[in-house]
Amino acid sequence: EVIYKELCGMNEAEYKAVNAFIEKHGECYTKAKKDSQFRIKMKSTGMGYSVKIKCCSCGQKENVTDYHSW
Repeated sequence: EVIYKELCGMNEAEYKAVNAFIEKHGECYTKAKKDSQFRIKMKSTGMGYSVKIKCCSCGQKENVTDYHSW
């Protein structure tokens, strides 16, 4: 579960989408032997932040940006 979402600037929809991605990759999480099993990339744009998450174990990426909040 992602903590400190307020510090990251994620809204509730993005927070839920990130945690759903993590749950979906639970098996990857238990197999990973790395310090960082997931990477969350937030990029500032002129309208808001884009939020992308990557599973470092299987390599799958997902854009979870809540464009409706822009």
